[in-house]
Amino acid sequence: MPTPLPSLAGLLSDAVRRAGSSPFLTDRRRSVDYRAFADMAARFAADLTRAGIRPEDRIAIVADKRIESVAAIWGTYAAGAVVVPVNPLLKPRQVAHILDDSGARLLFAEAARLAAVSAVGAGTAALAELGLDCRCNVSAPGPGSAIPDGFAGRGLANLFYTSGSTGLPKAVACTHANILSGAESVASYIGNRTDDVILGILPLSFDAGFSQLTTAMVAGASVVLQDYLLPGDISRACEIHAVTGITGVPAIWAAALRARWADAARERIRYFANTGGHLAYERQLDLRQLFPNARPFPMYGLTEAFRSTYLDPSMNDAKPGSIGKAIPGATVLVVDDDGNETPPGIAGELVHAGPTVALGYWKNPDETARRYRPAPPAMLARGIAETVVYSGDLVIRDEDGFLYYKGRRDSLVKISGNRISFAEIEEAANRMPGVLACAAGAVPAAEPGADPALILFVETNASDRDAFLADLSAHLKRELPSFSVPARIELRETLPLNQNNKYDVKRLIAEMA
Repeated sequence: MPTPLPSLAGLLSDAVRRAGSSPFLTDRRRSVDYRAFADMAARFAADLTRAGIRPEDRIAIVADKRIESVAAIWGTYAAGAVVVPVNPLLKPRQVAHILDDSGARLLFAEAARLAAVSAVGAGTAALAELGLDCRCNVSAPGPGSAIPDGFAGRGLANLFYTSGSTGLPKAVACTHANILSGAESVASYIGNRTDDVILGILPLSFDAGFSQLTTAMVAGASVVLQDYLLPGDISRACEIHAVTGITGVPAIWAAALRARWADAARERIRYFANTGGHLAYERQLDLRQLFPNARPFPMYGLTEAFRSTYLDPSMNDAKPGSIGKAIPGATVLVVDDDGNETPPGIAGELVHAGPTVALGYWKNPDETARRYRPAPPAMLARGIAETVVYSGDLVIRDEDGFLYYKGRRDSLVKISGNRISFAEIEEAANRMPGVLACAAGAVPAAEPGADPALILFVETNASDRDAFLADLSAHLKRELPSFSVPARIELRETLPLNQNNKYDVKRLIAEMA
């Protein structure tokens, strides 16, 4: 008999055995311990099975910061189905695309969200309200679609949707083993403990946000589910719930530094970890002053392989600005275009091998072949022959093997931990009458560690440019999640082209400067 694949349902069962009566989740309404949470998940799993959900069916769940949403996720695992966590900030059109692309049989969300999605069409998915009781009351799920070749029988757990170069979200297919390996690795190097209270401030549809749940389970720790709207949300939650650990993105840290903190709350933080964008060393110093008893963990990762590197806190001052070295269990190298390891000081592409490397992109074999490739010569020389992921990021390593991030090779940008496609912004703008052409870009932040600012250049012949600009701004706010709305729109009579006959965004941004 083959060895059973590891499962996230098994992770919860193990956490219940070790820490059943310990607190696990707190949201704005209530708290539950591990045993009560597991009971909620088990009831939901039984409901799914009675409704006819089969192993490897996809179940979409709007991943808002509610205990019942998380319980529905673990109930889906227990039923053998695949979770499609949906960012609550996405617009109905984008949610409809995810439902169609994933072939989800059900979408669980609050009633208002379901009505908005229904208005634009939910494809083959049935819509189901997820209430406080966390029950599935649907008797007839949608038909869904067959699982694509290459994914069946592989232990698929999650489809993490992230912005793609075509303008619509694309999914990274992660297995139970991928997610478990990442959780165990992160919990080990951060040193999570049973008495940790982790602030779940990042979106649960974001792999780093989701991992706060799994690392907590590994350690038997608890998680406070918290939305971020204002800087005070962070400091207030830490004070009320006695938070000891925070993983955030640069924008979260900028907000934390603007917030008012009670001394007891900031002194209780024993670690802070950064992901989703480079955090300048200067901001790390500011945070170390804010949290005087905390150990800093600069980290680097990509959805395609979860987490790649971290910098040990003991090296924070010796290697300022470094993203560190490979996480436990991973091999990370910097290679040139021929796949050979670059010498120290020379930029190359970061490639990652190890148990967190995902299966590939869902229903996108061309993109999978581009990013998930056979081991290059540098890996083969180390005895690693498995599939690796090419990050698309340029890094350098120093003489001691520490890595430094230099930028992306493509046109995607991260803001507040969300990977944003310029093509998605352009596609939304082009749906507005009067837009003749457009090109999106990002202006680097003036302050180290801050997010870049999205900018959209638009070619138009509108006679009333002020009215057109106001209409276009309102249109983009309707069409895009808040984190994808450009901070600035520039109207032009024509847009210049570069030598490849593409709109020259770099030139436009340089002219502004």
